[in-house]
Amino acid sequence: MIFGGFTALFTGLIAVYQYDIKKIIAYSTCSQLGYMFFCSGLSNYNLTLFHLFNHAFFKALLFLGAGSIIGALLDEQDYRKMGGLIYKLPFTYISIFIGSMAIIGFPFLTGFYSKDFILESAITSYCIDSIFIYSIGVFSAFFTAIYSFRLIFFVFFKKTNIYKESIHIEETNVNILLPLFILSIMSIFVGYLFSDLFIGVGNNYLTTSIYIKFSHFNYIDIEFLNPLIKNTPFFFTILGIFLTAFLVNYRIKKKKIYIYFFLIRKYLYIFFFNGVFFNFFYNKILVSLIKFFYIINIKYIEKGFLELYGPVGLYIKFRELNMWSSLWVSNFIYISLFFIFIIVFFILFSFYLNYIINLNLLYFIIFIYYIIII
Repeated sequence: MIFGGFTALFTGLIAVYQYDIKKIIAYSTCSQLGYMFFCSGLSNYNLTLFHLFNHAFFKALLFLGAGSIIGALLDEQDYRKMGGLIYKLPFTYISIFIGSMAIIGFPFLTGFYSKDFILESAITSYCIDSIFIYSIGVFSAFFTAIYSFRLIFFVFFKKTNIYKESIHIEETNVNILLPLFILSIMSIFVGYLFSDLFIGVGNNYLTTSIYIKFSHFNYIDIEFLNPLIKNTPFFFTILGIFLTAFLVNYRIKKKKIYIYFFLIRKYLYIFFFNGVFFNFFYNKILVSLIKFFYIINIKYIEKGFLELYGPVGLYIKFRELNMWSSLWVSNFIYISLFFIFIIVFFILFSFYLNYIINLNLLYFIIFIYYIIII
């Protein structure tokens, strides 16, 4: 549960320090997954499924909108090289604006019905970590508003940094605009239409799939929660929007304010810009371990022991044995029939001897020899 909260917070912080619009949306996805994880830690599995269901629509809208921008700018993904695209890509702007408002949990959009409910469920869970998890979720919502609207301001409103002489910007074809329109509509209404289906009180739609213990059912407490606590995520979200707008608009005049907020200090900026060095540890440490186990598993076990004594090795041994035994067998059919007659006679004679001594082992040896000769 706590790790899910830290996942939501740290990936949101990482997204604040990114410049690639696809990375921003990707780290935003990790942040929303953190919400789902700590919601699962609170045993509200149907609420987790509801947020996953809602998240699919507005996150698909954001990714497709980013793809529309990248396609219009000839594969450019750095938003520092964009700006002023609201006049060139108005439909894409509306789509990304709706998706951003949904992901920050703006009231009565899709994300509001699940994201705020998760935070309210956290504080009414009455466990030791409930207030701590609620605080982490609220700060995550604050950073969600910052990176979402920073992307909008830099891409659509800020003074352009595009080389106008070498590019012609226009909306992409209808194959992208039509899904953007459909996902925009769903990002507005899906949360309202399906909220009672997933988290409605008394609804038994998911009872055959998801069991929730009665002591973990706190939806009644959520309905009568203090309005100040219920509106705290919304206040922090609005604060993040206005703070981002202020810092972006006064970047040139008040450059120190912008630097101290987004960079704070050099090392902190490097820490979050590089994704908390997760990729470094993954590529340097985990991949080196994978190479180490590759050497042991592939070169010494699969290519060594298993090939020498496994199916390939047995095949080679039997092939050599077959070649050796073929030297003792003639190609003339009457000689082969003579040996078969002798072996059959010997086997029949052994049945008679079986009454005197146990010849089971001898039968097995003769059978193997007979198969080899044939």
